Amino acid sequence: MKPKTRQSVTDGIPPEAELILNQIETKKSNYKQKIIIAFAFLIVLMVVSLIVLGLDFKFMLKWLPFILAGSGYTFLVAFLAISLACILAVVGALGRLSTNPIFNSMATSYVSLIRGTPLLVQVYMWYLALPQIGKALEAYGIPGFQVKYGRF
Repeated sequence: MKPKTRQSVTDGIPPEAELILNQIETKKSNYKQKIIIAFAFLIVLMVVSLIVLGLDFKFMLKWLPFILAGSGYTFLVAFLAISLACILAVVGALGRLSTNPIFNSMATSYVSLIRGTPLLVQVYMWYLALPQIGKALEAYGIPGFQVKYGRF
């Protein structure tokens, strides 16, 4: 009785197919090597450019916690604005698809008005006009971007 041997994946495959499989594996490994080389090149390029620019790293490290705290708030505001804009966009889209003439005209007016004005004008409106009616200035970053990007 012969001992049982484990069959290879390529057993029973014609030699031409085995050759193609080997070429595919070689291309995969070459692709991984190219990605690693590209990332290494980019890191070296970044380090060299930082050295050539003569940046003050002590100054940068001094303000790094402040910048990281600000970037956290930036991501929070962006996340909230995008989330609320998606909700507003769905409401606007459903309003435009509505057969009710009131909802349809309100949604159409909103989309036309907001799309027709540049973002900078809307930011100035949120920043300069709303404090005139006694509203707090800091709280209008999220609604400003929500209204602007909810039009799509």
